[in-house]
Amino acid sequence: MLQVRATILIAALQLAILGTARAQATADLTDRLLAMTAITGYEQAMADSLLSVLPGAALDRAGNVVVVAGSGRPKRLAVCPMDELGYVIGNIREDGWLTLRRVGRPAHRLSDQFFARGRVNIWSRSGQLPGVVAVPSTHLTRGRPGQSTAPFAVDDAYVDVGATSPGQVNELGIELLDAVAGDKTPHYFGSGMVAAPAAGSRAACSALAHAVTGRTGVTGTVVLAFAVESRLGNRGLLTLATTKGPFDETVLLNYPKPRGLPDGFGAIENWDIPTRYEETPVESINLAEIDEVRDRLLGWFGGEAKPGVPSGRILRAPRARQRSPNASNGSVDQAAIEGAADLLGQLVETYGVSGAEGLVRDVVMRALPGWARPQVDTAGNVWVRVGQGDPVVVFVAHLDETGFAVEEIQQDGTVTLTRRGGFLPWLWEATPALIHTSFGDIPGVFMPRDSSARLPARVAPDGFRLDLGTSTASETEALGIAKGQTVTNPKRFVRLAGDRATGRSFDDRVGSAAQLLALQQLDTDKLKHEVIFLWVTREEIGLVGSRVAARELGTGAASVYAIDTFVSADSPLDPQNFAVQPIGEGPVARAVDNSSVTPPAVLDTLRELARKNGLPLQVGTTNGGNDGSAFRDWGVVDIPIGWPLRYSHSPVEVIDLRDLVSLAKLIAVIAVEW
Repeated sequence: MLQVRATILIAALQLAILGTARAQATADLTDRLLAMTAITGYEQAMADSLLSVLPGAALDRAGNVVVVAGSGRPKRLAVCPMDELGYVIGNIREDGWLTLRRVGRPAHRLSDQFFARGRVNIWSRSGQLPGVVAVPSTHLTRGRPGQSTAPFAVDDAYVDVGATSPGQVNELGIELLDAVAGDKTPHYFGSGMVAAPAAGSRAACSALAHAVTGRTGVTGTVVLAFAVESRLGNRGLLTLATTKGPFDETVLLNYPKPRGLPDGFGAIENWDIPTRYEETPVESINLAEIDEVRDRLLGWFGGEAKPGVPSGRILRAPRARQRSPNASNGSVDQAAIEGAADLLGQLVETYGVSGAEGLVRDVVMRALPGWARPQVDTAGNVWVRVGQGDPVVVFVAHLDETGFAVEEIQQDGTVTLTRRGGFLPWLWEATPALIHTSFGDIPGVFMPRDSSARLPARVAPDGFRLDLGTSTASETEALGIAKGQTVTNPKRFVRLAGDRATGRSFDDRVGSAAQLLALQQLDTDKLKHEVIFLWVTREEIGLVGSRVAARELGTGAASVYAIDTFVSADSPLDPQNFAVQPIGEGPVARAVDNSSVTPPAVLDTLRELARKNGLPLQVGTTNGGNDGSAFRDWGVVDIPIGWPLRYSHSPVEVIDLRDLVSLAKLIAVIAVEW
């Protein structure tokens, strides 16, 4: 019963956001259906939405939405499936992670892998709650033997909602059997193309709905149905035959091809809206095809389209940053956490692949305190100097993020890519894409491999490519696409339970935010020497910006603090040999990484400084390099300090905001007291 109430609440929320007036609801129905979650057996929210916009619609005993028009023979059925492949919570672990059970039969061998590497939504009694599926941390995976290349399966999936115990999960309102599905933001690209999970069946249901509202009359009896459980024994379809049939003709609209249907359906035809990348998160359709199928349906049952019944896309309300209800992790200074979250959100939602950090630099410059006098050098680094005299202490964070660059435009209009930075490319496969140009972002999709491809699942296809909805090189060039432009996928800063958050490019937007927050609270009158704050470029492709800064300073600096990620093994998927410092327990001194070793005496001083000021400090070792290592050739002591991060260099990095606040305070203390 709780699940039913939750799904009704979800439907009401979706209707409130997208518009409840019947005329508007008809116009934006395609958007609404594409954005909805309706996993097999959990279709109530979608059914309620359809009932609200379809005159004469009713629920049958199976949960199908049915409209009956006319009377007599012939009796015909047109049906689309409401449901999609999805998951339910199978277990709530003692550490707060959730494990899953799949519902429905997958049609693509990588269905679980495409799901289990991104942000998800849990549909609980409290409504829609965000989470992420844990993925291997790039830094802890690369170069280690024995890493699997088998498909990522549902048994590998651990959902992280930011909770640390079953009690916190319960505070969020999450229960066993709650539905779980991937993010459902329709992604428009090309000329009338849209990508979304289950786009083909949702487009078919949109066409059928518009045929219902546009009919002027029928011949005989026409039953128009939106069926449940197409992926689990066709319960909805079979109930239609037994309760509304027998039928003389049946039209299946983008329906999973049922086998061995009993008598009662008459002559069966399959009318499919053509799809690209079927059964992937970027299943794509052309919006024009919806109108064609709608008109074909109207002709089939003897009606004509009424004027003013559009089925194309209209603008949707902006989506606010999403936040879970608070399952407290023992936060201390909530005002500081909210301020840090706001600043970090601005940085994270700004794109800046290595070599194209200008927009991120602009955010940093705007967030500097009024007294700062920033300078930008020839490498694009931002310098802020404060105080006078020796020893000169340097703090450095980097502005860039990993991504791709356009390599070549192919004759078929697709685009090949080169990587900028190190990451696991299979995490990007079958996701929405953005090409960043000087005149705006051009959307596309990262093309998935065919379901029959036998490449190792966790190895990206050769020639990773983008589909921009074009069919020739000249069409792609006409969009303004050119070699060297950077490419990412859309990203959002999303709050999880308690003080946790997820997004992409936390490495190193958290470090950049920590330095800004430290400057904002720095008492400059207490400085006894010069302190330099640096935000540098192109760290992910070879410490380019920090090398320029190191040459500029030479032997003039005494110590450098690289403020960058501490890649934590705080996940069930990562090896536990080292890097086990957890998120939420404070910043971490990166005593040993792949590019530097901090002298033990310096570590002791850092520990004492943190203790004296009542600040948390963990000490550990992890993989990866740091910007401070660029200064070593000049005899500068490198003291990297990180903030613990789960799922490094993935679309779903996770942090605890308390670590960011503590790190900013520690930086300000070091600047004054070191």
